[in-house]
Amino acid sequence: MHYYGDKILRTVVRLVNFELDENLPLLIKSMKIALHQYNGDGIAAPQIGCSLSLIAINRNDQRDSVDVLINPKIVFMSNNVESACEQCLSLPGISADIMRSSVVTICAYNEFGHQYVLEKVEGLLARVIQHEIDHLNGILIIDRMTYANRQMISSKLKVLLKSTKLRMKEK
Repeated sequence: MHYYGDKILRTVVRLVNFELDENLPLLIKSMKIALHQYNGDGIAAPQIGCSLSLIAINRNDQRDSVDVLINPKIVFMSNNVESACEQCLSLPGISADIMRSSVVTICAYNEFGHQYVLEKVEGLLARVIQHEIDHLNGILIIDRMTYANRQMISSKLKVLLKSTKLRMKEK
């Protein structure tokens, strides 16, 4: 897992090319394993060190149904926004209320290269998809927090940054 302070989390990813990205099945398997290992609702490829446009999301509370969205693109966002508490696997111990569109429509490819559309997704799934697509664009939840919330967690961010730098030195 890559944590706050790692440059890959601030990098805009490149699109997956199904003909050239021969390690795609292995990457998808690794993402599914990491998603279960960290008990997450979603994970983006940069979080496991790969700068490709790929996310994996849990579709239900039983965590037995993982969807893969390759080159996902939000094609519709409702003007209605909602605030809810979010956490991030790359920012352990940090949470904040984040404003997100309440309904989105997503166009993506599955792991076999077939394009599909998730229409009018709402609730937690819409929030998770928006959160993970943010990762593909180098955006973290701290970028979506209010100034007051960022100030409240600044000491936690410093500790996370320090531990990330230590981990990177050990590699």
